[in-house]
Amino acid sequence: MEQQQVFKTLLDKYLAGNISTAEKVKLQALLASNEYWELLQAHLDHDWEQLPAETDDTDPLGKAIYEKVQQHAFTEQHLMQPVYISKRKWWAVASVAVVITVSATLYYFSVKSNHHKDELANAMQNDVAPGGDKAILTLANGQKVILDSSKQGIILSQSGLTVQKNGTGRIVYQVSGKTNAPVEFNTITTPPGGQFLIVLPDGSKVWLNSCSSLHFPTDFREPQRNVDLKGEAYFEVADNARQPFHVTVNEIDIKVLGTKFNVMAYPDEDNIRTTLLQGAVQLWNINKPLLLKPGEEGRYNRNQSTLMAIAGNEEEALAWKNGYFSFEHADLKSITRQLARWYDLEIVYEGSLPEQKFMGMISRNGPLSGALNVLKGMGVSSRLEGKRLVIMPKD
Repeated sequence: MEQQQVFKTLLDKYLAGNISTAEKVKLQALLASNEYWELLQAHLDHDWEQLPAETDDTDPLGKAIYEKVQQHAFTEQHLMQPVYISKRKWWAVASVAVVITVSATLYYFSVKSNHHKDELANAMQNDVAPGGDKAILTLANGQKVILDSSKQGIILSQSGLTVQKNGTGRIVYQVSGKTNAPVEFNTITTPPGGQFLIVLPDGSKVWLNSCSSLHFPTDFREPQRNVDLKGEAYFEVADNARQPFHVTVNEIDIKVLGTKFNVMAYPDEDNIRTTLLQGAVQLWNINKPLLLKPGEEGRYNRNQSTLMAIAGNEEEALAWKNGYFSFEHADLKSITRQLARWYDLEIVYEGSLPEQKFMGMISRNGPLSGALNVLKGMGVSSRLEGKRLVIMPKD
């Protein structure tokens, strides 16, 4: 009981903004224990408006609280039911872990009674786990390396080129200062339910979303650094003004200097969307250039063959990389397409579907049932038949 009081006192100090560095360390240590979950949950239920509107790497304690909520979001003790609350930033999301809005209304989910826990236990027998760090590396000679199951360490070493799996979900290409090895082309592909980070030979980092691939050289020796993308990826390009970086995406060529941007170009989407966070990006389509500024999105409509710049939404563009599905006035089919890629599903529609637009977030870290509970609250029913998800109007 004494330690619980200590936890509550420290949490109150954190919320009030007068916690010391030593107290922060102690509170973060206490957060590692599930013993204090109910106390934390009580604060999130009743005092969440005191929490900071947003957090980042400069607030490790805030991230620790957020991760604790994530840990409990989809446990078997939780059955989700929609309840209305007013809209707020990420702490509103964190306090419930799975959030979605219709128009300007935010839904959140709370624990149901023991009677419904039995229903959830039965439902979990017919569920789908979330995706994870999975990818296939195809070498120039056709050899395929399954990266998620391969051991950490050197995958390939020849003529000055080293390819190393360095930690979970990460592969690094390194080229020595002088090499006479011919330049070859490799391809990294993420399957449905997969994601992966690759560090290219020039030090550029590319995060691949599910159902995506990147075709790239084993060394950048040409005047331009050229790669080909299918699907979706977030880029942090190494600065080298003398050797521009080019990304070819279907109908669009993207010329960049040292920059950070996200490209979404799935073949089943109407738009190719390039969201610029930092630096400079120039989009080309049929010799028509479009220069983007940070905070803008370049949108190419495949049906109309139009290319334009609009205000970007960084949170929505990077949600997948940060562990969320994010929707801004999205229709039901665009939501289910994202679910299909991450949970490796075939989507089938039955009957008349709701026409309203959705806005909000759903965690990618939980099983499919969490997302389906969200859809149920939106007036959409579903039926899971193995990997086949049938979407239909709510009875």
